[in-house]
Amino acid sequence: MTVIFRDRKYQRGTIFIIISAVVNQCSGINAINVYSNEILLKIPGVPVNVGVYMLYAGQVVGALTGPII
Repeated sequence: MTVIFRDRKYQRGTIFIIISAVVNQCSGINAINVYSNEILLKIPGVPVNVGVYMLYAGQVVGALTGPII
């Protein structure tokens, strides 16, 4: 396990993954996922189920296009 921190072959990748995880947590997307039902209930005219599916679809598109950008 400590090889990923000591071996120069894996150091850059390990640091990149750690930084990516920290930035992901700081982005606040998890707060939107957790409270999406309460947020969507306050939007008139949009059923909660439809809003949740729209959020998920946006996240899938973002996850797939993120590496390209």
